Amino acid sequence: MRILVTGSSGFLGFHILKLFEKEQKKYKLFALYNKNKPIGLKKTTQLIKANLVKINFSSHYDLVIHCASKTRVNTKNDKILYSDNINSLKQILKKISFNNLVFMSSNSVYGNMNGIKINEKSRLNAKDYYGKSKIKCEKLLKKFSNKNKKKILVLRLPAAVGVNSHSNFISNLMWAYKKNQPNLVTINNKDDLFNNTIHSEEIYNFIKKFIKIKTNVFYNIFVLGSKNPIRLMNLISIYENFYNKKIKLKYIISKNKNKNIDFSKALKFGFKPIKTSSTILKMLKDNNNVK
Repeated sequence: MRILVTGSSGFLGFHILKLFEKEQKKYKLFALYNKNKPIGLKKTTQLIKANLVKINFSSHYDLVIHCASKTRVNTKNDKILYSDNINSLKQILKKISFNNLVFMSSNSVYGNMNGIKINEKSRLNAKDYYGKSKIKCEKLLKKFSNKNKKKILVLRLPAAVGVNSHSNFISNLMWAYKKNQPNLVTINNKDDLFNNTIHSEEIYNFIKKFIKIKTNVFYNIFVLGSKNPIRLMNLISIYENFYNKKIKLKYIISKNKNKNIDFSKALKFGFKPIKTSSTILKMLKDNNNVK
């Protein structure tokens, strides 16, 4: 099976490739990157340098996993962020032939749900250009899938964590403890329940299961998360116990409640989430060389 992963120098793309490399006899892997060459992949994984907005090659793959995305971390201009995310997907659909495509969307498409459980049928109400770009991309994919009868999997992801994860609340909290920099995070409504996270391995496992499923529905959307939500105060205790210390975190009370995720649809398709507490502990062990 020929597999192309975009965004291979980013956190999620890189780690999905590393997981596929463990079964490299089954797969021919291609890692697409733009500026920063991914370091640490096996020599058997073929590197492709390309600007997704202006793809200059064409080929066929059994599976394309589209992880590349502009965010406010790597792009400060909202209009460029929005247009590049959409145009890069258009280029993939135009230039690259595939049997299956996995698109990494985000639960930011919902905007602020104020404590309401989100699922695949929840109203889309993105507040930022990143979330709005994901909504537009999902519409493009649905149209493309219906027209061309291609199997497309859209994953509306929460905060993805693992080795060297960053730029989300769960990861930032880890770095706050590691670097003794409590100003890296703010705790919003400490009594809120939280399951808005997932380990990169769980994403990889679900992709592998889904592409094997025979279904007459070509376009599928899934919301993913961790099971057994825990209160934020209990979540912080996991960090305190792991690092054996407390830091002076900032707490606020807000009308905007934290998202809660309902992934019952994904369960029917073989998704096997781990507990929220286990997800966090696994991330902490990953990043501190603890088995």
